[in-house]
Amino acid sequence: MRSFAVAAAAATLLSSAAAAPWGAGGLWGGKVNPAKCLTKDSATYLAEGFQGLIVAYTTANAETLLADDLVDYSNSIKALQGFPVDPFTPVFPTKAAFEQGQGAQPSVPLEILAIDSFNCQNLTLRWDANFGNGNLVAGITHLTASNSKGQSDTWQISAIYTEFDSLTWFKAIGGTVTPPGQ
Repeated sequence: MRSFAVAAAAATLLSSAAAAPWGAGGLWGGKVNPAKCLTKDSATYLAEGFQGLIVAYTTANAETLLADDLVDYSNSIKALQGFPVDPFTPVFPTKAAFEQGQGAQPSVPLEILAIDSFNCQNLTLRWDANFGNGNLVAGITHLTASNSKGQSDTWQISAIYTEFDSLTWFKAIGGTVTPPGQ
């Protein structure tokens, strides 16, 4: 009886694997459906697209890369703008607000250091921006992706979570920082 149970379990596993060619991927070697889960290529596309929006913003790129329901959270940006730090309130609550805010910014020398992780709908990247004169800003960005068109090449950014060294950024754009007690 025990051998029958083992054989039945093995047959069930094999038949379900053959019937579902898109698996979770990863350690088990299954294939990821590129229309439903980010692949290394689509994660890289979104990370480099985010970089492009910061380095050389264009409305055309924003329209391609950003989902219509985009929301952007960053206490670092709020601190630079003089707004209260609140992790639950977006700095840019809409795509239009992001486009207006980012479109008004000068180019930032942002370089991607690494895409540290990605899964079906999320990716995390580390970056820096070297403004010169010792003003090297380090940051981390988490992107949530969506694919409303359901094609392997139609992924968009639907949420941005970014934090960085806002004091160094402030100095880099001409601000003065006085350490406490001085």
